[in-house]
Amino acid sequence: MHAIDRARVPKVLPFLAVGVVALIAVGLVLVVTRGIDLRGEAKIVSAVGSGANALQLVVPTCGGSPVVERVEEDTSEVRVTVVSTRHLGGHGQDCRDVVDLSLTAALGDRRLVDAVSGRAVKVTP
Repeated sequence: MHAIDRARVPKVLPFLAVGVVALIAVGLVLVVTRGIDLRGEAKIVSAVGSGANALQLVVPTCGGSPVVERVEEDTSEVRVTVVSTRHLGGHGQDCRDVVDLSLTAALGDRRLVDAVSGRAVKVTP
């Protein structure tokens, strides 16, 4: 078994520390300049009627390929969960995405509820 040369250990630690700091710095630069994409639930900010049983839902993502993940309809409300990709950091665009929602019956007097926030969503006819 080889013995550890304790005289060399303190000389190596500063080089390791500099290497770790450099890796963290490079990672931060990449996130700031190029950004990072995260897929998850997106808040519905508004909706527009687009037919008898159809709505277009607006979410605050840009080119995030939103999809309706879950719809729960009853006599008083329609609860919807949308999933989309958010781009964090970098030079993101300021826009919104739209996703189509088909209901089993017209919205009528029912409330449209964003299941992510629990809040009612304003629907423009």
